[in-house]
Amino acid sequence: MKKYISVVSVALIVSLAFISLSGCMGAATPIPEEGTIEQGDLTVDYSSDAQKSVELPAGYPKDLMPVFENAFVTVVSTLGSENSFMVSAFCKEPVQEVGAFYKDFLKDTEIIMSMDEGNEFSIVGNKGNYAYQVVVMESSEMEADGYSTALIINLTPNQ
Repeated sequence: MKKYISVVSVALIVSLAFISLSGCMGAATPIPEEGTIEQGDLTVDYSSDAQKSVELPAGYPKDLMPVFENAFVTVVSTLGSENSFMVSAFCKEPVQEVGAFYKDFLKDTEIIMSMDEGNEFSIVGNKGNYAYQVVVMESSEMEADGYSTALIINLTPNQ
């Protein structure tokens, strides 16, 4: 679990650093709308273009943890040596619909913690050889493009 928290923390720090840098760099240093950042075993693919979703990497276990249908994926972080993944996406469907999908999909897994507050849903547990965390919440970040719900999926292999 300690390794899981470390991987999630690194992925979130890299994602937040990218967001922070994009605001600090100003017009003189434009950030590309899409790209890849690599540092050691960590790879972060991103897109801020609302027309082009980031592709899931070939090794992502789609059967184990699908990304909600028609979700716009903005960031995928992969820690290659660990085969860990963090997916950040936005959905046009409301939190309740996206949360219900994951609640039903994960109902037969080992659930460690689950929270459903109406405008936020999160679930943590184990499925197959992975520890998972799914967070679904309201977001206005991409509201102009019709996306009102944020989705974050973290998958880390169990040790």
